Amino acid sequence: MTKKIVTILIAALFLFGCNGINSKKEPQEYEYRTGTQGLELSFTQGFLTKLYENDRGISFTIEARNRGAFPQLDELDEFYGNIWLGGFSRDLIRVRPDNILLIEQEVEGRSAYNQDGGYTIEEFEVDVYELPSGSTYFKPTFIATTTYFYKTIASPVVCIDPSPRSTQVRAKVCTVHDVSPGSQGAPIAITKIEEDITGESILFKIQVENSGGGIVIPDYLIDQNPHEGYDYRDLDEVRIDEIKLGNVRMSSCRPDTYLQLINDQGTIFCRLDKSNIPNEVFTSPLNIELSYGYMSSISKDVEIFEEVAY
Repeated sequence: MTKKIVTILIAALFLFGCNGINSKKEPQEYEYRTGTQGLELSFTQGFLTKLYENDRGISFTIEARNRGAFPQLDELDEFYGNIWLGGFSRDLIRVRPDNILLIEQEVEGRSAYNQDGGYTIEEFEVDVYELPSGSTYFKPTFIATTTYFYKTIASPVVCIDPSPRSTQVRAKVCTVHDVSPGSQGAPIAITKIEEDITGESILFKIQVENSGGGIVIPDYLIDQNPHEGYDYRDLDEVRIDEIKLGNVRMSSCRPDTYLQLINDQGTIFCRLDKSNIPNEVFTSPLNIELSYGYMSSISKDVEIFEEVAY
């Protein structure tokens, strides 16, 4: 009996050593290019919503967090953005500064080592003037807006078969089908890729969508106050920076430079000549890079009361 107990104990120790609490697990890969958000603003906890006449130097603090994947460490010099505060009557309320320039190192995108994304708290100072004669209460809505430069980078894997209808028997690693990449950690998303093959070319239909809930603006207007408004004809254009199959550039795309979104959607048509790729079936990432300016806002009501003298 004793011998059996010893044997069982040894076996148990062996199992715990192999599979128990001391065993090491392989690290899991973190997919950070997911989601449809870029910069996200929020009013800090304790944000003052009750002010009085003649209040001076009141701190209004706003949080900015990068929920997307741009910029990565080697892309920091490409990012720039601002936070603006508006929605109030400027003869009753003064805000300093007019806008806050975001520091790119503080709002780095999500990555394998920074899974939450960059984060910063920015501060505006607010002065309240006297209410008009006869007014005892005023309730303005403050709107905080961020305007910033952003990129969408997608690399969905596609199947390339130069002769899918051939009767020739060959080894195939895949079959051609539509691809739905999902989201790429950016407000502009590549939602679907359709592939077709003609006698001389591989054709790609790339569907793009504004999924972030904000507005696409030209990058040259990022430093312009969004509360003063934009011309609607300047909006909803996304720049097409690069589309390649692996390291092979497309033979042509239309549009080739800027994609105009209509009702937050647009389509890019690309053609790749078969002469530029091997005559065999293979898989390859379809590398797509888009860039744009983006604007999103949040708002909060603030109560202003008459100053009462006791």
